[in-house]
Amino acid sequence: GQSVRFTVVPFFYQTWWFRGLISLTVVLLALWLYRFRLTQVNRRKIELEALVAERTAQLEESNKELEKLSIVAREIDNAITIMDAEGNFEWANERFIRDCKMKLDEFILARGRNIVEASLNPAIEKHFKTCVEEKKSVSYEVHEARGGDGRPEWYQVTLTPLLDEKGNIVKLVSISNSID
Repeated sequence: GQSVRFTVVPFFYQTWWFRGLISLTVVLLALWLYRFRLTQVNRRKIELEALVAERTAQLEESNKELEKLSIVAREIDNAITIMDAEGNFEWANERFIRDCKMKLDEFILARGRNIVEASLNPAIEKHFKTCVEEKKSVSYEVHEARGGDGRPEWYQVTLTPLLDEKGNIVKLVSISNSID
């Protein structure tokens, strides 16, 4: 018997150099994907840091404005109250407390939680209804006896609705001036 020697050449994808090339390609692709994702994450981090800085600046500016408004509301020579949309008292400035000679919670216990209950103006329901329905400021007068001497004092009150962007009342503000 004769024998014939021959060599079977493997297909290219069966060679060691092809497998090595595929392995190298997979490693390089994985590294590229890792770097690509890292770049995306870093970009997003930079965007978020810029957004945080912007919002922080806006908050700081808003806080400065609120501080100014707080000083005005606290120190102004007019009595100011802030109410919810139904007219329930939520806040009063120092002048209101001085004029009433009681804190807001004491005032609410003595006169009522709502401006309609608490006001001494006999037409307050009409004024309140006009303010709320027409969404505009109304002014009216209040007469009450004050102090130990019982000396009467007159106040002009302006009741103003504060509206949101849709035109809904979110708060009511009353500002009272002594007209003696």
